[in-house]
Amino acid sequence: MLDFAELRNRILNGEDELPEEVMESPLMEEFLRPATGLPLVFGGLSVLFVVMDKLKLEILAQEGEYNYRPIVLSVFGFLPLGFGFGELLRGLSAQKQFDRYEKLVVAAEEEVTRLTEEEEEQEAQDNANQDNYQAESFFNLSPLSADTGVFAGPLVGQQQPMIGPAPTYEQRTFGW
Repeated sequence: MLDFAELRNRILNGEDELPEEVMESPLMEEFLRPATGLPLVFGGLSVLFVVMDKLKLEILAQEGEYNYRPIVLSVFGFLPLGFGFGELLRGLSAQKQFDRYEKLVVAAEEEVTRLTEEEEEQEAQDNANQDNYQAESFFNLSPLSADTGVFAGPLVGQQQPMIGPAPTYEQRTFGW
C-alpha cells in the first residue's frame, strides 16, 4: 500500500530528485571573462565613486582646487564601461554565431550519416544481386537435361541449347 503522506512529504522536501545540471546564461559566461568583467566592474565602481563624491564625499572637487570629477568619470568610468559593454556584446554575438555553427555541423554530420547509410544499404542490395548472379554456375548445362533444352519447348528446334557461360545481367537486360 502506498503512503500518500510520505510521498507528499518527499515531493515537497525535494527528495528523490535528480540534481539538474546548472547551465550558466550566456550573459554570465561572458561577464566572468576577465576582459569583459574587470572593465565593467572598474567602470561601474568609478561611476559610483564619482556619484558618491558628488553627493557626500567631496574628495575630487574641493574649493579652490581643480575639479577631477570629469576626468575620473570619463577616463576611469565611461571608457572602461564602454569597453566592457562592447566586449559583452561581441561575446554574446560570438556565442550566438558559434551555436549556429554547431547546429550546422550537427545537421551536416546527420546528413552525411544518412547518405552513408543509404549508400551502404544500396551497396548491400547490389552485392546481394551480384551474389545471385554469381551463384549461377559458370557453365549453363541445364538445357542439356531431359526436361529442358531442345525438346522441352513448344516448338521443337526453335531453342538452341546453351553450352558455355551463362548470360550476364547486361546481356539479359540490355541485349549486349
